Amino acid sequence: LWKPNIDLIEIENYLYVFATLPGVDPDTVDVDFFNNFLKIKGDRKFPDVLQEETTISSRRQEIIYGKFERKVALPISVTRNESVNVSLDNGILCVKIDKSIESSNRFNIRLNKEDNTTS
Repeated sequence: LWKPNIDLIEIENYLYVFATLPGVDPDTVDVDFFNNFLKIKGDRKFPDVLQEETTISSRRQEIIYGKFERKVALPISVTRNESVNVSLDNGILCVKIDKSIESSNRFNIRLNKEDNTTS
């Protein structure tokens, strides 16, 4: 497995995750959220011309092909589909998370200040 490079950028209302996926067919990419983790997985296949060949005499191979997976911890939990937009353009995957939608899921619980002492 190879791990694509990622950038995690947080601004006022949005959280962005960028991943380098050159040569990856968008149909093979899955983006999953669980608690405060993002998992990106997919497959970069050999170019079509190489898949047709039965015998390959390799001189140099620096590009990694095959399945990939990258798991990233996020500073927020993502719980709503409508807060996420995913696109793949020029080999860069962009996951844009609207923090203002996710902030509506937050709540605060105050401690009950009861006197627990016994006489």
